[in-house]
Amino acid sequence: MIKKVSAAAAIEANSRVHGKLNEVERENSAVEASHRAEMYGEQAAVRFVRQRSRTSRERRFRKAERENIKANIDRRYIQMVKSNPELKKNAYKRHLHKKRMQKQFKNKSKETAVKAGKKTGETIGDSVKAVFGFIKNHPVLTLILAVCFLTVIVVQSCAGMALTMLGGLGGALSGGTSYLAADGELDETLRRYGEWENGLLSAAENAEISHPGYDEYIYSLDTPGHAPDSLLAYLTVKYGAFTFEAAEPELRDIFDGQYALTFTPSAEIRYRREQVGWEQVITGYDPVTGAPVVSWVPVYGWVDYDWQILTVTLNARSFEDVIIPRLATRDEQERYAVIMLTKGNR
Repeated sequence: MIKKVSAAAAIEANSRVHGKLNEVERENSAVEASHRAEMYGEQAAVRFVRQRSRTSRERRFRKAERENIKANIDRRYIQMVKSNPELKKNAYKRHLHKKRMQKQFKNKSKETAVKAGKKTGETIGDSVKAVFGFIKNHPVLTLILAVCFLTVIVVQSCAGMALTMLGGLGGALSGGTSYLAADGELDETLRRYGEWENGLLSAAENAEISHPGYDEYIYSLDTPGHAPDSLLAYLTVKYGAFTFEAAEPELRDIFDGQYALTFTPSAEIRYRREQVGWEQVITGYDPVTGAPVVSWVPVYGWVDYDWQILTVTLNARSFEDVIIPRLATRDEQERYAVIMLTKGNR
């Protein structure tokens, strides 16, 4: 069986290869013929494996049937030898009896198979007669059922075609609506831009360390933050399959346009109450001489001084307010809008 299938596969592969070679004459015909032969050989091997898989149950059943017949023959032969001791003395008679029993079992198996086939044929014939009888007695109902069946088939075919067309259209659209850069580059870009923002905010919050010596620090800080989808969509429109290294100068310009950190020193004249001198004050009289008792008391007044102030300001613009003007053409703006709508198909 295996040899026949292998030979058939080889003949089929050989004929197909020669057919293809006769159809197309190219410069690399030898290489193409070799590749085609290999491909058809693999297909034949796959068909052989599938055929063996489909017939595995039938082959197991036949093997079990043969083993069962052999076991029954051996059992009955042993019983016959026990009931006929003379068979033990003649080897030729034992052989004839065993062959006769094998033939009887085979004939019995064939008769059983023929009876089963006749019964199956009768059952199929009865079923066919019943179907034709139903069609003859109910022609209108049969017509309605046939129309419904054809309608279902047509709807299924149309649905399959529609799904195929939509799949092709989706594949075509996904190429223009997806992030084209590698995942590692996308992650690296977002991470580095976030590090720049965190570093800027840290520099603003630690102004007392980097700019010491002021009496007062006034903070006016906007919350930094960018839109990851907008950033990746913009870079995809501008650079396609970008890398962080190639897009870094552009990102620096965007970052400088989005954020502005300033340290503004200033001074104010303020006043405080301080001691400005001493003054003699009669605090009483001597009881003996009657002379006045004089004491020195401090004199206070308002004194001006300079108050040094450092104002720390972090201004943050909207990320899209920075990048939208950089999309110069209408095509870039439309592509950006589509990628933002699909989120890069992520």
